[in-house]
Amino acid sequence: MNWYRVTTHLDPAKDNVLNMIEDFRSPSATKPYQRGVAMFTQSRQFNYREPYYSYFTPECETYCPGLLEKHDAEEWRKPDKSEATWVDGHPDTRNLLD
Repeated sequence: MNWYRVTTHLDPAKDNVLNMIEDFRSPSATKPYQRGVAMFTQSRQFNYREPYYSYFTPECETYCPGLLEKHDAEEWRKPDKSEATWVDGHPDTRNLLD
């Protein structure tokens, strides 16, 4: 199963990422995170001249398909631990990149 990656460009990328995190957390108010559902963001520091990446586990396809569509997520390979940091999701997903 493929992971998903969202690429954010331009200076307001930081706000876009914060909005994406809020969109990701929003469904958890009415339904708990399913096992395997998680969001990660890139490990390197934000630089407005470069794209910023957010990653979603394959299970997000059924948990939050609207978010993936809204933010133009593309199918992607599983990121390496050096590339991404856990943001939120099911507690068992914190170590998915180990």
